[in-house]
Amino acid sequence: MCIRDSYIVVPVIVAQLWRRQLLSHGGEVRLAATLKRIGPLSLAALLLTLVLLFGFQGEQILAQPWVILMPVSYTHLDVYKRQW
Repeated sequence: MCIRDSYIVVPVIVAQLWRRQLLSHGGEVRLAATLKRIGPLSLAALLLTLVLLFGFQGEQILAQPWVILMPVSYTHLDVYKRQW
């Protein structure tokens, strides 16, 4: 794992540890209250993750656009095909 890939791994590990802590010291009620309180931040965190992902991998995306487009195109075709 590259140090620049830690922007995905570290938050996942921290979130799991925090979740365990909340569940062990307050149960489902405390977890639900915390999730309600931080809910609006989750959208900002997702956006930041996408910006970082494309920022770090932008050169690869531009160098190999078909690697990105092929799975997306296949998914769209599959969804379209299932509608018929």
